[in-house]
Amino acid sequence: MQRKTAAHESNEVSWTTASFLVKIDAEGPEAYLRASEAGIGDEDAFVVAVNGVPTKVDEKQAIYGDLEFDGIVAGNKVKSSFTLLKELAFSQSPRRLVGAGRILG
Repeated sequence: MQRKTAAHESNEVSWTTASFLVKIDAEGPEAYLRASEAGIGDEDAFVVAVNGVPTKVDEKQAIYGDLEFDGIVAGNKVKSSFTLLKELAFSQSPRRLVGAGRILG
């Protein structure tokens, strides 16, 4: 997959979906945006933003997507997975995070 290709080309041992775009509806995060929904590919491919431009994830090509993205793609409100994780983390107090996961203490 694209994630593995980019990791391999960079001599990294792991990969992530942090740059994948997630559709946001009135209730919150819904699902990954598909390339077919963005008008740039088929329903089996996902989408990342590269320098702010929606880009189809291609298994054969290394793609370095933007970690932080918040915008509209083909009428869909979207955010990157990383942006959603960051927003969730910053919505919690450090004291609550320490108690929940003992990450700081």
